[in-house]
Amino acid sequence: MNDWNLFPSLTYKLFRELISEDFIRLLSGKIGVPLFQDPGLHGGGWHIHGAGGNLNPHLDYSIHPKIRLQRKINIIIYISSMIAEEHGGHLGLWSHNQKDNQPSKLIKSIQPKFNRAVIFDTTQNSWHGMCEPLVLPEGIYRKSLAIYYLTTPPSGSDTRERALFAPREDQKQDEAVKSLIQKRADAIKFADAYRDEK
Repeated sequence: MNDWNLFPSLTYKLFRELISEDFIRLLSGKIGVPLFQDPGLHGGGWHIHGAGGNLNPHLDYSIHPKIRLQRKINIIIYISSMIAEEHGGHLGLWSHNQKDNQPSKLIKSIQPKFNRAVIFDTTQNSWHGMCEPLVLPEGIYRKSLAIYYLTTPPSGSDTRERALFAPREDQKQDEAVKSLIQKRADAIKFADAYRDEK
């Protein structure tokens, strides 16, 4: 959910700070690349998952579909104080298999602990998602705030406008899953992936 008009005051103030000139100048200095804000929070904002929630490994979009800048840095801040280790939903970071453009080995698993922030570069074939589905008691949710920073696309950079998901091991022979992944990654057909079939 990325509608500023629906954010409560504290969320509004936090995102305002995260897109401020001072913060972007600090972040740009740390990584040595000029960054730009995305006030529309395209793909960002509040992310909430309940029991059984899952997020397959994926690469984020590369080029912002509206302003044509390259997505460079992700910041994810976990805000659920009730999430425990046994609830799962850990953020996974996978290595990249150059040959088939798929995730390879799980390199890091990060518990979504309250007030933990994760920052990573999305231009480095940074496959990420949940290591496992969530096992949550009723009324508890995995909540996070996500914001992305953009940069001028270097020559030869990937032009992907949509996230590219990968099937999990138990989904690799599932034609419906593979079809959904292809549709979801297509800049024109992606809307069909979200339509209810009656």
